[in-house]
This record gives sequence, C-alpha cells and structure tokens, in this order.
Amino acid sequence: MFHTVRANKYKLHLMETATGLRFALVTEPSVGNLQQAMQHMLTVFYVEDIVKNALESPCEALIRERFAESLLSHAKSFEDPVDK
Repeated sequence: MFHTVRANKYKLHLMETATGLRFALVTEPSVGNLQQAMQHMLTVFYVEDIVKNALESPCEALIRERFAESLLSHAKSFEDPVDK
C-alpha cells in the first residue's frame, strides 16, 4: 500500500508492505510520486542490508551505518542537477 500526503511545506510518502513494515519519506512538496523509488529501496537496501543479515534483529539493523549510507546515497541520485 502506498500513500502520499501533501502539505504546504512538505510531502509525506508512506509505503506499507504486506507484512506490515512501514517506510516513510518526507520531501519537498514539488517532488513527484516516489512509489517506485521506495519499492526499490525496500527490495535492494532493506533486503540486502537487513533481511539477509542474520546476526542482527531488523530493529537494530535499521540504525546501522551501512543501511543509512545506502539510503542516503540513493536519495542523492534524485537531487535536481540545478541544485548541485
């Protein structure tokens, strides 16, 4: 399930998986639909960095540096070239 909530100063993108896992992103209001990007983050980064890491619980792994760095790097690929 995917929802977008738009306010004057931000846009909230929410995605919930069939298992109840929820992801949220807050962006500028002008940002378009991020459903595909969030699905990509789930299948690539969450699965690779958290699900496949059997040594940690998913809650502990979410705060791990590698996962955060992966998401940040991916998010930067969406930046407007004019802003760089």
